[in-house]
Amino acid sequence: MRLRNRDSLFSKFFNILLLVSLTILVLESCVFTSEKQVYGKGIIMDYPSYEKCTDSPDFPEENFGINVCFEGGKRHITFDMKTPWLLFGAYRVDGDMVSEFGSDLDANLLIVVTHKESRGIYYGRTVKDDPPVIETEDEEEDNDPGGRIKSIGSYFNIDLRQQCSIEPLPGKYWVVILLGPLSSPVLEFEVK
Repeated sequence: MRLRNRDSLFSKFFNILLLVSLTILVLESCVFTSEKQVYGKGIIMDYPSYEKCTDSPDFPEENFGINVCFEGGKRHITFDMKTPWLLFGAYRVDGDMVSEFGSDLDANLLIVVTHKESRGIYYGRTVKDDPPVIETEDEEEDNDPGGRIKSIGSYFNIDLRQQCSIEPLPGKYWVVILLGPLSSPVLEFEVK
């Protein structure tokens, strides 16, 4: 009789442990999925993301520099403390900048976020697995068999809170993206 109670008790303990483990697994996968998705205008993507999307700022080919915006092309936005703080950007640099930094420019993109009231400064870098889009000039035109790099450009879509490890505080913030001597326009956002 005592052996049956022990087996029954073990079986109940095992079932409870299994149920708790499965519950934790499901909750972790839900939290992980919600943290890794960008929800905007019906688009779902992992972030950081380095592809053009509907919220990416346009960057004319002849214009070099960094351009950034929030969802819908906004220059000012209000975020909730619990939702992602999404920033969309594009950059294009000329051959001289490529000569200075090499073709791995994404590792040199610096994100700087400042909390206006506390003056707390947060920063992060964009890191990308594949190189940016490379455009070359016509080989015959330059009489250069390898071609000369005309420009390099890429897009980036990031969650500022995640990318810069920001502990959210209510208030107003400034954000700017830097790449060597280039800087994006300074944008302002508010967190409530």
